Amino acid sequence: MSESLSENSESPQPDRESHDDRSAHRWSVILVVTATLPVVVATLVLLIHPTLRGIVGEGWPLLVDRDIAGLSEWARELGWWAPVATLGLMVAQALAFPIPAFAVTFSNGILFGAFWGGLWSIASGTFAAFVCFGIGRGLGEPVVAKLVSRRALDAASRFMQEHGVFAILIARLMPFVPFDPISYAAGVTRMSAGVFVVATFIGQIPAGMFYAYYGPKILEEPSARLIVTMALGLVAIGLLGWLVRRLLACRGSRG
Repeated sequence: MSESLSENSESPQPDRESHDDRSAHRWSVILVVTATLPVVVATLVLLIHPTLRGIVGEGWPLLVDRDIAGLSEWARELGWWAPVATLGLMVAQALAFPIPAFAVTFSNGILFGAFWGGLWSIASGTFAAFVCFGIGRGLGEPVVAKLVSRRALDAASRFMQEHGVFAILIARLMPFVPFDPISYAAGVTRMSAGVFVVATFIGQIPAGMFYAYYGPKILEEPSARLIVTMALGLVAIGLLGWLVRRLLACRGSRG
C-alpha cells in the first residue's frame, strides 16, 4: 500500500517538469517578440519609407565614424523625433558590435543636457542590451555565435560563470569591457529577464551620467585639464567595478 502511494506521489513529477519546460519556452518566445519586434517594425518602415531611409542613411555613417558633432546636428534637425533617433542608434550600435555606445551618449548629452541626456542614454542602453539578451534567449547559442566572435562569446561565458548574476553589474561598471557579448551570453543562460534589466540599468548609471556630462564639455573645449579629469573619472569608474568584483570574490571564497 505504501509503495503504491509512493509511486502515485512521484508520478506527477514528469508532468510538472514538462509544464515548467513549456512555460519557460512560452516566456522565451514572449521575450524574443518583445525585444525584437520594435527592431523588425522599424526595419520594415525604413524599407518602405524612402524619406526615413534617407534620414537613417545620413545618421549611420556619422555613428560609424564616431562623428559626435555631426550626430548631434543630425538628431537636432529631427526635432521631437530626436529621442527616437538616438534610441535607434543605441540599438543599432549594440547589434553592430563593436561600435561604442559613448558616441550616442555624447550626442544625448549635447541634445538633452547632462541629466536628461544621461538618463535617456541609460534607458536606451538598457533597451538595446535587452534586445541582445532577447536574441540570445530566443535563438540560442548557434545564432549568437554568428553575431559575435567565438572568442568574445567564450570570454563572456567564462565571466558569467565566474560571477553569475553580478557579472552584468560588474561589466557595466567597467567602461572598457565590451558589454554586447555579455548581453548575448546572459540570454543563453537561465538568468531572468528582470534581473538582467535591473542590473544593466543600475550598472550603467555611473558611466552614462559621466559621459553625458563630460562629453559635450570635452567637445566644446578640449583642454588638457578636462581630458585628464575625464581620464581619471573613467579610471575611477573602472576601479569601482574592480572593487565590486573583488568584494564578490572574497564573499564567494568565504562562503
